[in-house]
Amino acid sequence: MSSSVTVDPPEAKPDRKLAYDFELNWYDFETRTRKLVFDLLQPSVTRAAEDRELLFKYGRQIDLHKQRLEQVEYSLFSADAGRTTVFEVIDQRFVDIETERKV
Repeated sequence: MSSSVTVDPPEAKPDRKLAYDFELNWYDFETRTRKLVFDLLQPSVTRAAEDRELLFKYGRQIDLHKQRLEQVEYSLFSADAGRTTVFEVIDQRFVDIETERKV
């Protein structure tokens, strides 16, 4: 009777187990290395994201301050537009007070 089932010789089984153990150890090492790299980089990535948000926030604040500064400059120094400036109003008020005091 001949059988179609083949049986590995006993000396081949330890090699297969060794190769299997080596693969498991390699995957375990790779998993641990990936976790280590992730744990080391995660604070930097989080900090970078927070810094990016702060930069956008500061950029918006700077734009708002520029707009306000332009409005103040326009209000104070807009003599070119035919309007009287704040300095001219103050000067005119001093002149009015002086004339009233002399009378």
